[in-house]
Amino acid sequence: MGKLNGCRPASRLLPGVLGAPRRLFGWLQNTSLRVCLFVLTLLAVLFYIVALAIVLQLTEDFIYSVYAYVDEHEIVFAQLPEDLYRRLQLADFLRIFATYFLALLGIFFEVIAFYNLKLKIPLRLLRDAASRMARNDLGFTLSYASRDEMGELCRMFERTRAQLEDKQRELWRTIEERKRLNAAFAHDLRTPLTVLRGYVDFLAAYVPQGRVREEKLLSTLSTMSSHITRLEHYVDTMNEAQRLDDIAALPRRMTTQELTDVLFEELSLLGEQGGVAPQLHPELFSGTVRVDPAIVLRVADNLVSNALSYARQSVSLTLRADARFLYLTVEDDGRGFTREELSQATKAFFKDKSHENSAHFGLGLNICQTLCERHGGWLSLENAPGGGARVTARFSLRTVPSLPEPAR
Repeated sequence: MGKLNGCRPASRLLPGVLGAPRRLFGWLQNTSLRVCLFVLTLLAVLFYIVALAIVLQLTEDFIYSVYAYVDEHEIVFAQLPEDLYRRLQLADFLRIFATYFLALLGIFFEVIAFYNLKLKIPLRLLRDAASRMARNDLGFTLSYASRDEMGELCRMFERTRAQLEDKQRELWRTIEERKRLNAAFAHDLRTPLTVLRGYVDFLAAYVPQGRVREEKLLSTLSTMSSHITRLEHYVDTMNEAQRLDDIAALPRRMTTQELTDVLFEELSLLGEQGGVAPQLHPELFSGTVRVDPAIVLRVADNLVSNALSYARQSVSLTLRADARFLYLTVEDDGRGFTREELSQATKAFFKDKSHENSAHFGLGLNICQTLCERHGGWLSLENAPGGGARVTARFSLRTVPSLPEPAR
């Protein structure tokens, strides 16, 4: 049979008692709220002890004086004067109930002091901030300089307000961008439509009279066809730009060889159409990467197509990766970027003067940048040391954000 040990509870109690100050000190660390509560509790206890001692001393002195009066006059308590008898009953009542009354009074004062010292100001600030946010007013800053829990709550509330304000600004930016997109769409359509209207009026006026030669008629029809092609290209580009708001990266694991093969096939098709054969230089390790191949392919397509329009004899695409990003770099041997283009070319509808009337609509690099941001990366432009333009697209191999990051 097991042996009962009567000393075990005491052995557990002693370390608990000795460790209580250490646990109390740890509880009070790094928060002025707890320190304030602890100090107010000590003051409430001190008030209770002092007040109780005073009340008990006064009542005991009065009761002893009554006993002395009875002994001096050799009477019984029933023969005491009525007012003295009532005061004796009151003193006896105070002696009994002073313990409870003074304890409640001390707690009441502690709560009032704690509220006014630590809760009143932050609660008022939080109430006012919540009221303004309910009115959709985010143009304020919530500041409460305290390191306690209420200060942390106010800072968390301020971070939430700042995030909501950023999202609201992003929403307004998106709305304004959409308005600008629609305005640009209407503006850029006006010129080819005006030209087409002029040619249609010309043909309607002179063809029935036989005053248009066959060569002039064929030339006019060819010009009209080129403007219609440009309009079709522009509408397709605008549709693609507007659909970018709904694109989300869907990365999946694929081997580096699969990715290289897909890009090589795409470059071969672009080379047949552009007259310059793009060169692919894969520098990837043998293994797998986690990317959205559709986004990578769209960016490569846009960058290579853009490079083909400027290249003289060569366009190259280099593919490499590290632990964080997949890098896709496209270079051409054209004139390179101007200083203005290096800072502005990724903005929507930016066109250099040499392409004002061409089929370039200033959306290609902007689309590439947006797609890179959807994939947790960004786009960078530079001029190659040997001449020509160099554009590098980065795609995150890790967590892909649900919203685009700020442009670099």
